[in-house]
Amino acid sequence: MFSKKFLNSVLALTVPVLMLSAPASYVHAEKNNISTEQSDKNNMYVETVTIGNKEHTLIIDATANTATLDGKEVKITPFFDETLRNDDKAQGVSVKGIYDPVYYMSFKVDLDEQVTTIGEIATAIGGGITIGAKILGKLAIKIPYEKILSKVGDWATYVGFGTLAVGKSMDGYIQFNQYRTNGKVQTGMGGKELYQYRFQDTSVYFKLFNFKPFNHQFNDVGDWFFAEKPYFNVVSTDE
Repeated sequence: MFSKKFLNSVLALTVPVLMLSAPASYVHAEKNNISTEQSDKNNMYVETVTIGNKEHTLIIDATANTATLDGKEVKITPFFDETLRNDDKAQGVSVKGIYDPVYYMSFKVDLDEQVTTIGEIATAIGGGITIGAKILGKLAIKIPYEKILSKVGDWATYVGFGTLAVGKSMDGYIQFNQYRTNGKVQTGMGGKELYQYRFQDTSVYFKLFNFKPFNHQFNDVGDWFFAEKPYFNVVSTDE
């Protein structure tokens, strides 16, 4: 496992507050069907987010390193995906162009909601993706709720899932993969050059009752951004 010091040093370079683009709340709402109202007081970020057609309350405490959706704490875990790292090694990073993506690290958000319907499953996934988008980089992850609902519907048809009489718990996760440019690029600020980062290929996996597991990669590609310092300090408890 990774130490707190190591993870903080990595996240300090990769999780953005300042991105050189249009206002985050406006663009994020337009592209992701998510509306937000944000207030910043004592490092508390309170937002109303719309997932599907329902509003939810998202609270991010940047001091205590916690995030909650409708009062439920959400865990986010950084890690390295060895398969993706090995893919880069096999391709040969040195032969890539400057804007060809190089794998950097990944993050997981746990899925453990009690659900009975397809809509509730899609809402649970949409909530996890919303939190990931808010914490990891507001413009970084763009997957519309309608697309999530469609994929869950396809899975439900394939496995014969209809409606459960009693709520059952999802057991799974959402994985966000972060990449950087192969080389440093101009920032437009006095000739300074920095790496840019983006998230892509978000995947969702979960088991539910005795149905075949849901396992899907969305093949989404986020915008490149420059990172200055962490918006949310995700750390490991391991030393």
